Amino acid sequence: MWIIQLCIIILTAGLCGAFAKRIGQSRVVGEIAAGLLLGPSILGAVGGDYYGAVFSSSVAPIMSKLGELGLVLLMFQLGLHLDLKVLREQDNMRVPVAVALMGIAVPFTIGCGIAWLSLPVLAIDVPALAYVLFCGVTLSISAVPVMARIVVDLGMTGTGTAAIALTAATLTDALGWLMLAMIAALTAGVLAWHDILCNVVLLCVFAAVSLLVLQPIWTSLFRRARGPAGIARLLPPVFCYVLISSWITAEIGENRGNGKKVR
Repeated sequence: MWIIQLCIIILTAGLCGAFAKRIGQSRVVGEIAAGLLLGPSILGAVGGDYYGAVFSSSVAPIMSKLGELGLVLLMFQLGLHLDLKVLREQDNMRVPVAVALMGIAVPFTIGCGIAWLSLPVLAIDVPALAYVLFCGVTLSISAVPVMARIVVDLGMTGTGTAAIALTAATLTDALGWLMLAMIAALTAGVLAWHDILCNVVLLCVFAAVSLLVLQPIWTSLFRRARGPAGIARLLPPVFCYVLISSWITAEIGENRGNGKKVR
């Protein structure tokens, strides 16, 4: 049954993506709309038993793993085309940092304000501080995969604008998820600064090893590869490296997408 689900999802996403492109939007906008259409909020509300038969919950884990694999490959494609040399050559690293900080500060302030006003109505029995901080942080986290698709769809990969936007989004995403983990731990009463610091250090070590040790090795291997046949021989180890990177970042505590951007 999961094959039928996959076919329905692919066809619907393709149709909605083509429609979005036709009206001047990125294809990913239509694909997100396709997910909403096929979800329980719309199709599930009108489909009744037919929806439960086609989109059975028993195959949900399979579809979740397929979606996670697709996210891994998407972020790898992003990292493959993201050229940070543009920022280094122009001495513009302060620009994405400033954008990331403002991208967190502004929605965080708005989210906290809305949460404080809605506290007496929506979260009467919830700890006030945790609710306010949670709302602020959730509005601050960016959707890096969506931005990556927009960059790819618009053909902006390799440009300075894309490098600034994606670098800022990556910084925002990493900091936002870290803040969200801290708030969740604080709410549960198990906040351990040692564990958080350990995860940050491990992530920095992984990034350093990837950039300083593994990147030169991969560069040398690809330079020695001769023609399409040589490149084809490198595809299996590259694919395994991508999957292992995603597993390492997941074990460290980050989401799996972050490991593919460090290449």
